[in-house]
Amino acid sequence: MDISKIEEAAKAVSLPKTFVPGFNYLSFNIVNSEKNGRRIKFSRGLVSTLGLDNSAAILPVAQMDLVIVAKQLSFPAAITVQLKDDKEGRIAYASATVQLLTQLFSLPFGQRVSLSFTNIKITSLSDGTTVALIDMNSGSNPAT
Repeated sequence: MDISKIEEAAKAVSLPKTFVPGFNYLSFNIVNSEKNGRRIKFSRGLVSTLGLDNSAAILPVAQMDLVIVAKQLSFPAAITVQLKDDKEGRIAYASATVQLLTQLFSLPFGQRVSLSFTNIKITSLSDGTTVALIDMNSGSNPAT
C-alpha cells in the first residue's frame, strides 16, 4: 500500500469545526504482536454508535494525527477491514493495516503490544455519514 496516496487523499478530507464529544466507552485498540497477531479492536460502544456490522472503513489522516472510522467511507484511500464478533465488540484481523497505522503515526509499541485510543469524537460528514475521529496521540495501555 502506497502511503503517499493515502496522505494525498487525506488532504482532501474536510473535517467539521464542531464535534460531539465521545464517551469513555468508545475505544479503538491496536494490537501489534508478532507472536500473537496484529489486530484492531472496536469497542461495543463504537460498534453501536457507528452501526458497524461485518466491516468498517478506516481512513488515516497522518498530518492531523487522527484516524477516521465509519461503516463506509467514499474516499479512495479508505481501508475496508472485515470484522468478527469479539466479547468486547468487534475485531479486525488486519496485519497490513496495523503495520500501516504503526508506521504512519510512529506508534510507540516498544515493549508493549497494545495501545488503546479513547479520545474519540463522533460527528457527521456532509453526506450524513456518522464517523469517529480518533486522536492517535492519545494511545495508552502499556500492556505487554
